[in-house]
Amino acid sequence: MKLWKKILLTALSLTGAYFFCEWQTQGFRFYHLLSDLPSAPEWEIPASAAQIESVNALLDQPFTYVGKGGFCIAFLGKDGKTILKFYRHEHLRLTSALKPFSWRALLLKPPSHLSAFSDFHAFAFKSCSLLYQRIQERTGLLYVHLNKTHMLKNSVTLIDPSGVAHTIDLNQTEFVLQQKAELLLAALDRTMHRGEVEKAKRMIDSYFNCLVELSGQSLRDLDRSFRYNFGVLEDGTVITIDISSFVHDPRILQPSFYKRELVLKAHPLSKWLKKHHPTLYTYYDEKITQLMD
Repeated sequence: MKLWKKILLTALSLTGAYFFCEWQTQGFRFYHLLSDLPSAPEWEIPASAAQIESVNALLDQPFTYVGKGGFCIAFLGKDGKTILKFYRHEHLRLTSALKPFSWRALLLKPPSHLSAFSDFHAFAFKSCSLLYQRIQERTGLLYVHLNKTHMLKNSVTLIDPSGVAHTIDLNQTEFVLQQKAELLLAALDRTMHRGEVEKAKRMIDSYFNCLVELSGQSLRDLDRSFRYNFGVLEDGTVITIDISSFVHDPRILQPSFYKRELVLKAHPLSKWLKKHHPTLYTYYDEKITQLMD
């Protein structure tokens, strides 16, 4: 009986240590940024010498972890204006959800074999490539690196959630550089509390323009999320922060299909405005009615 108590106590201690590490690191693992994917012609995006020089200048600063989504892990530059996003080289499966504990994870070590999830990456890379080449101004994308290269600054310093510094060779992994944008709802809320109603209306105009321009490029967003997917740049331009869920779909050029998509994408904003800023909701309602007509 004493032996079983010791075993149970040890198991509980190890489990507690594992979840404490997860909490401290917010699930971050440096090896998730490392890539063993081969280069492919379809992901080759040419860059001029001047652009590479500009990119290297932006990379000449430390970047601090700010969060992660389904496809990417994001870091904010010291300048407060530049986001460095890495593609996650791991992906949740049912088996991993059922078996969360492992000794290697407890010791913060990489798995013995890093698998390349080709379908997962191909979908994300295709979306990013489409956005960058067709409508860069509505994404805030500054540079896209989907193949291995040798032209970039040798290494960049990354600060993880627990404050530990890492260095990574950007030539050997996939990433994008993107302008930092304030989340749309936060920007609208702040602007309204300052009494800048006209400025808030211009943000709504820009949001609708963003949706219209994306549709005009036959780009359809498969992600129905809203709160964390749209942001506002310093100049008031609304962009899609999410760059990994778009597909080329010519059907969206058809009026009936386009209107349905527009209503679906705008509905979360209408609910939020109706609850938090009813006067601004009236403007929103007039705007979407014009677009429907």
